[in-house]
Amino acid sequence: MRSVLILLFGICVATVLQAQRPPDTTSNQSAAVKEDPAAKKFVRECTSCHTIGAGKLKGPDLITAITWKQEDLAKAVKKMEKEVGAMSDQVVTDLVTLMRDPALKARLAAEEQRLIQSRRALLAPPYASIGHDLFWGARRFQNGGMNCSACHAVNGLGGTLGPDLTPAAKKMGEVALISAVEKAAYKVMEPHYRTRPVTAQEALHLAAYLAQAPLIRANAEFSFHMLAVLAAVGLSGAIVALYAAAGKKQSPSGN
Repeated sequence: MRSVLILLFGICVATVLQAQRPPDTTSNQSAAVKEDPAAKKFVRECTSCHTIGAGKLKGPDLITAITWKQEDLAKAVKKMEKEVGAMSDQVVTDLVTLMRDPALKARLAAEEQRLIQSRRALLAPPYASIGHDLFWGARRFQNGGMNCSACHAVNGLGGTLGPDLTPAAKKMGEVALISAVEKAAYKVMEPHYRTRPVTAQEALHLAAYLAQAPLIRANAEFSFHMLAVLAAVGLSGAIVALYAAAGKKQSPSGN
């Protein structure tokens, strides 16, 4: 009887200790950050030109393409080799499978977050102020590349050779924007930046700046409207004061 009680007591103690032990989340964390090769390729090499339902970029929105027949989609993906380089049949098949997957957007979002976290773990924190200086030429690029404002505008200021980049971060997303900045895979940009590439750290700073650009514009517009309102109020007050002064001068004097 005594041995049975001791055994039961030991089981109870072991149960309590097990309950108090922190859960092993290693396997869950590994699963959470597991790389999705097809999604990774799409995010890094396709989203700088294409969106899935967010509108046209350099290339068309692929929201309708994902409904195509498998063989037609495979031909379209294969044609993109001229933009992203040679792709094996397996890579093409994996991309087609990805695009036909009902969980396509979720997979792309998860891989984008994984890439963002991976990049930030290796690089210094991004600073929008540094990105601002790089964009406008107040700070030189490490490899001597031309400043962005020579060709692009933000909030109505800058060059006109390339598109206005004010909405770029919202339309493309962080990973696609960084990839587009680093690769500069555009006909006008590619020859210049081929030997003067933007570094990964500089791309991170530029993305941080462009992410704030619409907010800066909104604040500027709000400040302008507020200034206009204050000016109107001041002018109205001045007019009222002038009329009051004129009225006093015209009124008869006497006891």
